Amino acid sequence: MFTNSNPNDFSKKDDVYLHLYETSPDMHVSVDPSTGKVIMCNKTTEEKLGKSKEDIIGTHVLDLYHPNSKDKASNIFKSFKKGSVIENERLQILDAKGHTLTVLLNVHCLTNEKGEIVCSNSSWRDISDVLTLEKEIQKNDTFLRDKQKELEEFLYIASHDLQEPLKTIQSLISLFQYEDQNQLTDNSKQYLEYISSRADSMQGIIQGLLEYSRLNKDDQLIPVDCNQIIAEIKADFQSIINEKDVKIDHSVLPTVKGFHTLIRLLFQNLINNAIKFQKENADPFIEIEAKELDDFYHFSVRDNGIGISKEYTQGIFKIFTRLHTKSEYPGHGIGLAHCRKIVNLHHGNIWVDSEIGFGSTFHFTISKSL
Repeated sequence: MFTNSNPNDFSKKDDVYLHLYETSPDMHVSVDPSTGKVIMCNKTTEEKLGKSKEDIIGTHVLDLYHPNSKDKASNIFKSFKKGSVIENERLQILDAKGHTLTVLLNVHCLTNEKGEIVCSNSSWRDISDVLTLEKEIQKNDTFLRDKQKELEEFLYIASHDLQEPLKTIQSLISLFQYEDQNQLTDNSKQYLEYISSRADSMQGIIQGLLEYSRLNKDDQLIPVDCNQIIAEIKADFQSIINEKDVKIDHSVLPTVKGFHTLIRLLFQNLINNAIKFQKENADPFIEIEAKELDDFYHFSVRDNGIGISKEYTQGIFKIFTRLHTKSEYPGHGIGLAHCRKIVNLHHGNIWVDSEIGFGSTFHFTISKSL
C-alpha cells in the first residue's frame, strides 16, 4: 500500500479491510511515496521476510529488493509516482537470511485532480515455490526426453544389428534348400521350412521395431486434409477392397494441423485392421466419422468385423500384443502400438469400443493446440 496517510489513520479504517490486509496470503506493504519508506506492512510480509514489523517499517522499500532488481524496482517506483498502474512485474526481494524470493508486484492507485496519489494498493505475491516446481518439471521433462531418445537410439541400433545374423541364417537356409535338396529327408526339409518361416517372422518383428523407433515428429506441422488421406489409402488398398468387397464410407472430415505422414499411417493402420479382421460371409463395411470439439477433433473408425473381447480393449495398444495366431491373421502386433504413439505425438488419446461378434469402433483425438 502506497499512501500519503499517517499509519495511525489506518485505525479509522474499516475493521474488515484491516483484517483482510493483515491476513492476506500475499505480502502487503504501505509506502510513503514522498520518501519511499515503508510505513506499514502485514503479517505475511513479516513471515516471508523473517523480520518484525519494527525492522521493516522505516526501511526504504528499495532496500528490500535483491540487487538484481533494484534498478527495475526504482524505475517502477518512479512510474508509480506519476500515476502508472503496475501489474504482475516480476522482481526479487531478500529475506532476513539473504535468501531470494521471486515475487509478482501489483500496484493500483487513485489520484486527485492535481495528479497526486491519494490512495493505492500494492502487493508482493511470492512465486518462488511455483518457479522451483516449474524448473523441476522442466528438468524431469528434459530427463525423460533424453531417456526416450536414448531408448529409441538403442532400439534402432539393436534392431539394426539383429538383422545381420538373421540375414546370414536366412542365406544359409536358402543354400541348404537349394544345394542339398536331394540329400535332405522330408523331415529335414520340414525343419528348414519351419526355421525359414520363423526367421521371416523375426525379420518382420525387427522391421516393425525399426519403424516404431522412427515414429517421431520429423515432419513439419502442416494442415492435413483427412478427406484426401482417406482417398489415397482407398486407392492404395483398391485391390484388397475389390477382392473382399469392402465398403468404406466417411463423412466430411476436417483439415487438422499435424504431421502428414504420421496421420496417414494412423488411418492406414486402422483401416487395414478393419479389413483384416472381418467376419466370414459378411458384407464388410468401414465407416469413418469426425466431430469438432472445443479443444480437439474426435475421429472414429467403425467396422462390422469379428470384434474384440472387452478384457483386451486396454492392452491391444501395447507393442507386440496379438489376440490371434498368425495362421488365423498375419501380423506382428505392432500396428496399434504405432497408432497410440502417433496419437500421443498429436497430444490426443486413442481407445476402442468393441464386443465379440459385433465389430469395433476405434476412437482417437487430435489436439487443436499443436
